[in-house]
Amino acid sequence: AHRLRLQRAHGRRVGCRALSVRLVHVDTRTRVTREEAAEGASHEKRRRLEQASDSTDELWRVAHALLDALPRRRALVKRVGVTLHELEPLGGWQAG
Repeated sequence: AHRLRLQRAHGRRVGCRALSVRLVHVDTRTRVTREEAAEGASHEKRRRLEQASDSTDELWRVAHALLDALPRRRALVKRVGVTLHELEPLGGWQAG
């Protein structure tokens, strides 16, 4: 979220409308076909947000929920990735 806030389009804040989490496992089985390796090595979940956001708390909450929704395996985790999708300018702040 911090890196997202650093990205400004035409001087305006940028937020994401969707977020995905991908989990890649190490496959330690000795005999694995290419199809099995491609299917079983990684899982991904994606969720669309109600409105674009650059909030660390909100993005963390969604990413954590997506990670919890991924299937569990008794295998070592090789990589966890979070991707922000559908970037768009956010509305400005109004001083009160």
